[in-house]
Amino acid sequence: MKNISKPNLPTLLFLIAFLEMALVISFAGYKLYCLAKYTSILRVKTIELQNRTEIADTVNILNDEKKKLEGQLIDEKRYFFTDAALLQFLKDLEPKAGNYGISVNSISFGNLVSVSESLKDLKTLSISFSMTGSYNGIVRFVESIENSRPIAKPNQISFSLSNVKSPEGPGMINTSILFPVETRSSDKWFFQGE
Repeated sequence: MKNISKPNLPTLLFLIAFLEMALVISFAGYKLYCLAKYTSILRVKTIELQNRTEIADTVNILNDEKKKLEGQLIDEKRYFFTDAALLQFLKDLEPKAGNYGISVNSISFGNLVSVSESLKDLKTLSISFSMTGSYNGIVRFVESIENSRPIAKPNQISFSLSNVKSPEGPGMINTSILFPVETRSSDKWFFQGE
């Protein structure tokens, strides 16, 4: 039988130390690998968080702009006749014209024209009037319409006097006035109630 010799103590200690060092290095390498992997994941998540923060900031800015624009729209809408306000204006037209010595002979309505693609209810409406009265009375009446709130803008005016020598005498006016209207009507205006 072969004689198995006992390993000597220093060799045994060296082997144990070598194995321990190999295990520590392997464990440290594994931990470094995990650390690098999680660092990479953390870097990606940090970039995602920064992007989401920028998006949230942009959304907040856009919401602030939207609120500001909605406030401006509310301010601008006061310049538009509602269906009820336009109906009331038309009902009051004859008496108001009478205050200036004018008589309304006829009224005709043009087509509605959208002001904006995104604001479908905001439109303009051209209404033509045929009236008789003095030149000065008609000028004052048209100015009163022009200075009214909501705003109505005379678009086209033609005037003819019965007696050219007397501008205070009776005359005939044909005018087209542009009315900004907030309405659900599409092509032709009609009162829809409120």
